[in-house]
Amino acid sequence: YTSYYVISGLILGALAAWVALGFNVIGAWIAFGDPFRLLRVYATFFGGPAILDGTQDGIAILLALILHSATGAVVGAPIHVVFSRFVAGLTLQKRILAGIALGLLMWVINFYGILSWLQPMVSGGRYIIDEIPIAVAVLTHICFALTMLMLQPYWSFDSQRVQSRDEYAQVVATDV
Repeated sequence: YTSYYVISGLILGALAAWVALGFNVIGAWIAFGDPFRLLRVYATFFGGPAILDGTQDGIAILLALILHSATGAVVGAPIHVVFSRFVAGLTLQKRILAGIALGLLMWVINFYGILSWLQPMVSGGRYIIDEIPIAVAVLTHICFALTMLMLQPYWSFDSQRVQSRDEYAQVVATDV
């Protein structure tokens, strides 16, 4: 059933990316009074520094949504395949710890293993690394990973039985 998990992981990854973006918008609004500030920074990956001036917020939102949706889907597929096989039976506490650990690992890989060289090559600068506060970047990646792991049981597939909502609630909340 690997193909099922790949396809559902693509969808789940995009959803998790949207949840993380939603938290970015709310957090930027609370912290900076400008809900689109972080989205503009993300959009510099494709739009370059011209997108930062705030005159192209529609384009910034569209670019940020495309970037996050595609990245979330591509990253979500392998995460869902692996975690469906190895993490499916974990308690809620262990899922949360696994999500935090995965989020931290993703942040290190994305920021320092990929974006540090890829964004300057694509757009001529390190805008995401330089403009996004470290705490925001870390929390965004943790939010993504936690969303993936919390929603994973909804997207699991067992051909032997049908799982009711009550059974699902017991799987997620066992041994808390």
